[in-house]
Amino acid sequence: MVAKAKSGSIGEPIVGILGGMGPSATAAFYEHLIMMTDARNDQEHLHVVIDSFPQIPDRTDFLLGTGEDPRPAMILGLERLRAAGCAFAVIPCNTANVFRVELSEGAGIEVVDWIGLATAAATDGGNARVGILATSGTLSSGVYQRALEDAGATAIPPNPGEQAVIMNAIYGPDGVKAGNRTGSARDDLGLVAANLVGRGAQSLLLACTELPLVAHEDDSIWGGVGVDPSTVVARAVIQTAHRWKSQSRD
Repeated sequence: MVAKAKSGSIGEPIVGILGGMGPSATAAFYEHLIMMTDARNDQEHLHVVIDSFPQIPDRTDFLLGTGEDPRPAMILGLERLRAAGCAFAVIPCNTANVFRVELSEGAGIEVVDWIGLATAAATDGGNARVGILATSGTLSSGVYQRALEDAGATAIPPNPGEQAVIMNAIYGPDGVKAGNRTGSARDDLGLVAANLVGRGAQSLLLACTELPLVAHEDDSIWGGVGVDPSTVVARAVIQTAHRWKSQSRD
């Protein structure tokens, strides 16, 4: 059961972020919250608690059957956010959100529907064919494919060679998780994006939080059709926090 939403000592809803998957993506998500909030001073920004927990086992390794189960560690992190008084939580990691429902139920705190929000944005305007750039774990789970099908759209996944390029850009020795955002990764990802568009993709879902760190959603390598779930979810979190605050005053 999801715990009742709580607020801070001065009536502000506390937004929880379970991060560290990876740390740079967590920092980027918080930066989105800051930059997208219509604030004229410090006091008008959101009250946020971040639990950056990089020691959570790798989600893709687990989904591919080669690693430790990350769910117990994620539940512990969410429980810390609940104990800190957070009204709800967000997990800035696409792969982690494969487990969203059971994590929310296990920790007793509402977790923002990252997959649902991302899918809605990718299919906005009637886009019926959506390319997915994601970790192999996210793709193997089928979570985005099912969500797109439910939305009346068709997923266009990378072929094995293209998927190897994506994974190298994320996990490789010169990848984002190793602290690199430049080099060949940008050009390689641009080729994958062009291939997906060439196969009919009307939008490209950047379904790994590391990918927009190489090139943001408006970058030319995505052909003008990139969709970054991080920005979509950040906007929804801001709206939810303001709505919660307004309702709590009624």
